[in-house]
Formats: sequence, structure tokens, C-alpha cells
Amino acid sequence: MFSVLLLALLPQVHGHTPSNSVLISMNTTNYRIQALSGMILRIEEETPELGFIDNNTNLIRNRSAFSQGIPLLKTENTSHYIITSPKYKVIIPKASNSGKVTSTKCSLTEYSGYDQTGGKRSKEFRNGTKTPSFAACCELCETDPTCEAIIFHHTGGNCYPMQFVGPLKPSNDNSVGIHGRLPPPPPKFNILITDAQTGKILFNGEGPGGITTEPTFPNPGDFMNGSLTSWTIRDGPRFIPPPWGITPAPAGFNGPLANTSGVDTRPAVAADVYIFLFDASQKTSETGLQAYETFRSNYYTLTGAVPLLPDWAFGFWFTWYHKYNQTEKMQEILKFESENIPLDVASLDMDWRNLTVDYEYVVNVTDFPNMSAFLSFAHSKGKKVFFNDHPEPLGSGMTPPQPQPQMSPQEVKFRYDGLTSILDLGLDFWWFDPNWKFSLPPITLGVDTLDYVGWGSHIFFDVMTRYYKEKRPNVTRTMMLGGWQSNHPSSHRNPVWWTGDNMFDHLQQAVEDEINGGIKMKPYTHPDCTGHHGADEIPSVQYPPEVYSRWVQFCSLGTIYRIHSSSKSKGRRPWTIGDDAEEIMRNMTDMRYKLLPYFTEHGALTSVNGTPLVRRLDLVYPQYPESTRTDQYLLGSDLFVAPVDPFDGVNQSLHNTGPYNKNKSFWLPPGTWINAFTGETHTSASGHPANMTDIPTNQMPLFHKAGGMVVTIANPSLSTEYLDWSHLVLHIFMDLDDVNNKSVVRKPNRNGHVVEIVCKMFKNTTARKQGISLTFSNTFESNSLWTIRVHSLGNVLNLQSTTSAFGRVLKPDKNTNTLFGGPGVPSNSKGGDVIELQHNADDPVEISWEF
Repeated sequence: MFSVLLLALLPQVHGHTPSNSVLISMNTTNYRIQALSGMILRIEEETPELGFIDNNTNLIRNRSAFSQGIPLLKTENTSHYIITSPKYKVIIPKASNSGKVTSTKCSLTEYSGYDQTGGKRSKEFRNGTKTPSFAACCELCETDPTCEAIIFHHTGGNCYPMQFVGPLKPSNDNSVGIHGRLPPPPPKFNILITDAQTGKILFNGEGPGGITTEPTFPNPGDFMNGSLTSWTIRDGPRFIPPPWGITPAPAGFNGPLANTSGVDTRPAVAADVYIFLFDASQKTSETGLQAYETFRSNYYTLTGAVPLLPDWAFGFWFTWYHKYNQTEKMQEILKFESENIPLDVASLDMDWRNLTVDYEYVVNVTDFPNMSAFLSFAHSKGKKVFFNDHPEPLGSGMTPPQPQPQMSPQEVKFRYDGLTSILDLGLDFWWFDPNWKFSLPPITLGVDTLDYVGWGSHIFFDVMTRYYKEKRPNVTRTMMLGGWQSNHPSSHRNPVWWTGDNMFDHLQQAVEDEINGGIKMKPYTHPDCTGHHGADEIPSVQYPPEVYSRWVQFCSLGTIYRIHSSSKSKGRRPWTIGDDAEEIMRNMTDMRYKLLPYFTEHGALTSVNGTPLVRRLDLVYPQYPESTRTDQYLLGSDLFVAPVDPFDGVNQSLHNTGPYNKNKSFWLPPGTWINAFTGETHTSASGHPANMTDIPTNQMPLFHKAGGMVVTIANPSLSTEYLDWSHLVLHIFMDLDDVNNKSVVRKPNRNGHVVEIVCKMFKNTTARKQGISLTFSNTFESNSLWTIRVHSLGNVLNLQSTTSAFGRVLKPDKNTNTLFGGPGVPSNSKGGDVIELQHNADDPVEISWEF
């Protein structure tokens, strides 16, 4: 809408041709200002060698999507440039106010007006100290052999000697001292942007140097009251990756980029910022949410989409940091099969490796004498396998260590050859584990740093992408397991992310992290399910079955379902926890496999516009204060989940043994919601608090949205590879409200093959008649069979159907509490009647009934 307004209202200025790009000059430096869209304004400093840059960079991946832009007009007076459009006006002075760079008597260069983020303090002065001046702080640094930089707070005289510093950020009262002379920090000059219609200030701040490379992402509620008028980001460290990514350059490659393997770091010396501008008016919940969704979609368009995950990534993963041998691991895979528990992904953690040469890629042939045979066995059972890697730079094993630069041909080749040598054995993908005593160093270009987690993820993802393209062309979706710790905004392109070595009694924290991951643009954030560290690390203590059950209830209804535990644990294999816990785990895992079409559909939506699978409720209901709670969420569009925290209100001394909490308070959004276990309905026009007490361990607060629709697999199997897509179940949950041709659309996705289902619901209260009509756009298999289950909210009378396969009515059964029941399963104990019919998807369906 923003761009349409700008184009429609542009004034006709005779003698001038409007352009989406204008140039200004300041202190002998040129800047290009581009209106990429009605929302995004770009301000770019010219580079000395390359001029202005339109190439994709590490952060900016799809600027060409905004190639048309919108028109801008430039005028100037003696002191300012004025760039106008009908929507906003930009005012920039002709002289900058750059941060001061000075040389001192010590060996550090001072960058005044800056602080840093993510650095590490020196060993000698972990808590800092007081000095009278920057110079005195600098001299102190030179007495500490671990000190390579300093941070000095001028007002309080606080001195912090540092082993290293992270990205610099503007801070009026601080100075940062760094060995040697870096390129100058980004220039600072005031940028004022106002609304052309109202004069309201949309942005007023210093840029480019005053704009961070790691901003905090806004919340949906920020768009509601008009207080959020802009959001900014600076591209840094700014470099242009080569077409082959961070992998070896082609044979014979030479020239100025040979020493960086084709990575062009020259753009790093010039600033490039993007200012997202928002309408400052008050908004309704609907328009405020639209504004947030437009921002999120524009952000992902500019910086690249979240990659589409393979379908099997939504299956069950089991890992354990345990020193397996080949026979033991094969028997474990067979045990999952004999226990009738689905499994898609297995791992050896780090003990696949010969740890006597830790940083090299050498297989542990003592415990795995034939790794290729093991991997072939796992594949024959429909399993994928990944290994853990704690990478060290090439040269780390030398005495003394001589690590190679991260972009050097030697280091890049070493990493590529090592990782792909194990892929050659049959490994499916890698786990880049940054949580170890060593890792890859960060990348620093100029004053900006890409932290080691972000950089390492970039490398691993690029290596696998190239390998699949060249060696496994049938594998079209790259994924990896990596850490979530990077704050760099390019990290969303390297899924999936795990939250580190968590504790078994931090279930609520895991729920919160997964929910907030969707807001922080990392929509596949997930924990070590059941907790990395747990009660079973104590030799005499078993893992509590009730706690295990509550964890798998949450994880099976989350982004990535991966059980993992430490080497000190007894392993979290379900058959070792107890019969009841194993049965609950089996049932919840079966349910997840039934729901695979639902997961893949919503995963595809994540890649289209960034909408997360696990959704904080303000992504749908931002007008309600309760919607920002982080102990409940929507799974996709139609399922409400509120995990039970067994430790809520329980004294720490009882965490290993219980008794545990069985209650859950939550807030149900507006509308009608159906308890997935019992069929009981809850209705409210504006949402309402709810409280469930003494919840059985085999149940939890899980609700269907009335008026929604869910596609499931009729007959789940022990691996996504063997799922039968020829028989699907379409669950339609009728609403209490009067509806007139209300349409609900589902697009189940199987490896990129999409079937669109359109359901129109109607209800006539006067005639006491209700019904649906269905159309199918495609099929997954020839002769596809659909079981259609319409969940009514009461008794069904006088059923009529246009299909030849006439339906039947299944009454509630007091003994039934089945999740997503398949063909012939009665309605749950407190539910309404279920209308069931089987249908060939070639023809439309219409059914109606009286109530």
C-alpha cells in the first residue's frame, strides 16, 4: 500500500525525471539514497574500489526484488539535502559528525563514541578496574598478556581490558581501544525523516554509524498504536560471497580475491543501511497485524528466505552423547522399530571421530570398523544420520598453534575436504556445535564482526549445499543442526537451531525459547528435549517418568522433535523410562507422524513469508495483552498448545522425585476451541482465562480451532520415508457461529507437491441446517483416497450427501480420547457427532445435515 500511495501521489515536476535513486556528497564521500520500496529506504556509502554495489552480500540476498523502487526527488540548500516523496521527506546535513579516531602513546587505537558487544574480558581483569583516563587503561592493558583491546567508560573511569571485542556500536560516553588501526568506523550524520502529510517524525537519528548491525526485531504489538515508525539495520560485516559460497574456488582461480577464496571483502569499508518506515497512524488489530506481516515479509525478501526443510526433519530425532559402538547403535535403531516407535533421525554425537586427532576428520574405526556399512544400514531402515563437529581452524594442532585465516584457500579447502569426506561415507548432514572449549573464530571486517556461530553456520550450510548439488542432485533441501546464539540477522538462512545444553527442570524456559524464536526470525529454534542435563546423571536416580511425559508432549507439538542428553545421563530411550511414559511417548510420536502434512504445509509457509510454525498468540491476536504470554502458543493456524510444566511451583528439592505439578492456567483466544482429548468445547467472544487441574499425565491442554481444518496421514509408519500418502484424513471442525460460505483453505505439501483443498462451510440457524462443500485441486497419488471426518458440535440428523460414497455418523464414546482419530474411530467422550465418509479426490463433495 505504501508504494502505491507514493506512485499515485507523486507531484509533476517539470524539467526533472523522478528516480528511485539520488546521489549526495559529504566530506568528499558520495552516498546513494534509494527508495527500494514504499517501506525500505537505503543509504549507501560509495566504496573506494567498487563504487556503489548492487551485488548480493552476506546479509542482503534479494535486493533485485525491489529493483523498480519508488521515485525520489532531491533538492538542497546551503546546509542540507532534502529528498522528498509524497509519503515522506528526508533531510540530511552536508557535513558529517563521524566518531573520532585518534592514536595514543600506547599501541592501541582509540575509537571514541563507541562501545562493543559480544567480546571477552581479559583473564587478569575479569571484573574490570578503575583508571583515570583512556591512556591509563591502555597502559594497564599492556601489562596483561591476554589483553588485546580495551573498553573505557569516561564518566565513571571504568576500564575493561579485553581478550577481544565484538561489533562496535555507538555510545557517547565510551571509547574502544584496538591493536593496530582498523578502517574508520562508519560515518555519523543526522538523518531526519518525516511524514509528508502530517509532519510527524518517522526517524531521527545518526546514520550510518549510529545504526547497528544486530538490531532487535519488533513485536506485532509495536505496530498497533503507531509508536513504532521505523526500524533500521546496517549491513555488516559487508562482504560479497562468491557463487560457490564458502567452499574452495574453482581450479585456476586467481586475481585479487584468490587469498579469500573468492570472497570480496572490499565492500566492508563502506556503510550500507536500510531504514524500514512505517505509517505512524493508529491502527486496528487487523491493520496493525498486516503492517507487522508486511514488515516481516519485506525483511525476508530483502535478506533471503528461511530454507524449506526436508519433510523428514519434522519426524522424530533421537540423540545421546554416548560412546556407542557399531553393534550397539544398530541394535538401538532396531529397538525403536520393535517397540513400534517412529524414528527418522539418529546421531553419534561426537564419538564417531578419532579424538586423538580431534580437529581432523578421521573416523573412530575402533568402535565403528565399517562406518559406510553402518550408515547404509541406517538408510535401509529409513533413517537419516548426522554427526557432531566442534571445528578448529587448520593449524590448531601445530606446536605452537598456527591457525590459518578463515577465508584462506588452505582453511576453506581443509574444512570442505574434511566435511565432505564423511558425507562421502553416507552421512546425511552435519551438526555444527559451537558449545565447546574451542571453535572457529569470528570474522571481523573493519569495525564489524560476524560472530563465530553465524560464521560457522554459514560455512557448514554452504559446504552441504554444494556437496548435494554435485554429488546428490536428488537432495534439493539443505539443512543442518546449529546453535541459536548468533545475533547476526543473516542467521535465519541456516536452520535448524538448538538452544544449548539445557537442564531437565527448565521445561518452561524451553517453551519460551521456542516461542520467541519465531519472533526473533529463527522459526526452528528448539531445545534438547527432556533436557541435556537431568536427574539421571546421579548414579542412583532414574529419570522421572512424569517429567519425561510432559517434555515429549511439548516437543512432539513443537518445531523440531529431538530428544538428547549428556554422556553422564542414562540415555532417554523411551523403553528405559517406564511403561506408562513409553506409551505416552509412542502415542504423541504417532500423532506427530499423523500430522506430517500439517507440519510440511506450515513449514512451506515459513519459507514463503516467515510465518513461524510455533506462533506466539500476538501473531494472530495482537489486540489482547494476554497474547504475549510465552507459556502457550498456536501450532500452525488451527491448534492451541499449552504445555504442562511439571516443575511449576515445586520446591527445588523435589525436582528429582516429585510430586510434580499437574495443573495449567492459560488464556484461550476468541472463538470456539475444542479439547483434542475429550471433545469438550470452550467459547468466548473476546478470549478468556482457563484453568485445568489434576491433568492426567497422558493428556495436556491441546485444542482444535472450530472453523479450522487439518489434514493427517491415515496410517502412520515408523519413518516419514514409508508414510502412505495415498490415504489421507481431512478433519473439519465446525463452528458454532452463523457462517455463510466461510472458506477454509489447506495446502498439504509432500516434498514440494501441493494439494489445495477448499472447504466452504454454511449454517442456517432458522432452518437448523449446516453443511460443507469441498473441492480438491490435485492428488498426491493416483487413486488417492480421502477419509473426510466432519467434527460437529452436537447431534447430526438427516445427513445428506452429493457423493456416491455416502457417509456415516459416529457417536461419542465415553472411552475414547484419541488424538486425530482415523477411519472408524468414534467421537471423543465429550464431543459432538462425527460425520465420516470416504471419497476419491477427483470430484467435489457437498454434505448437509440438520442439528
